[in-house]
Amino acid sequence: MASEEEQGGCRTRQRFEELCQKLNMDEGAKCEAWASYESISRKYTLEGEDLHWLACALYVACRKAIPSVGRGTVEGNCVSLTKILRSSELSLIEFFNKMQKWADMADLSQEFRERTEKLERNFTVSAVIFKKCEPIFRDLFKDPQEEQPPRQHRGRKQR
Repeated sequence: MASEEEQGGCRTRQRFEELCQKLNMDEGAKCEAWASYESISRKYTLEGEDLHWLACALYVACRKAIPSVGRGTVEGNCVSLTKILRSSELSLIEFFNKMQKWADMADLSQEFRERTEKLERNFTVSAVIFKKCEPIFRDLFKDPQEEQPPRQHRGRKQR
C-alpha cells in the first residue's frame, strides 16, 4: 500500500498534468517546471497549495528564452501569466508573494527577479489608478435607466 506522502505526490503530479493540458504547455517547459518543483520541494517546505507553487515553476519555465525560426530569440513560449493564474486559481497578489519566495529558493538570476519586480510595480500602479478612476468612470457612464425616476402608471381614463 502506498504511503500518504506518495499518494499526495501522485495527486499533485496528476493536478500538474491537468494544469499543463489546460495551458497547452510544451513538453520542455513542462518537464523543466516539474523537475524544478521536485528539487525545491525536497529542500524546502512549501506551505500552501502545491498547484500555486507549480504555477511559479511553470511561469519561470515559460519565460526562458527560446531560439526562434526568424532572427534572435523569443522570450518564453507565449503562455500568458493570466492564463497560468486562472488555470491554477491563484490571485496575482498571491503570485507575487510566492514568486519572491520561489526566486530565492530557485536562486533565479537578478535579471529575472528585476523583470518580475517591474511587473509587480506596474500592476501596483495600475491598481492605484483604477481605484482612483473607477468612481469617475461610473459617474460618466451611468445607465440611463438609473437616472430617471420610476414612472407612475395611470389608468386610461383620467378624472
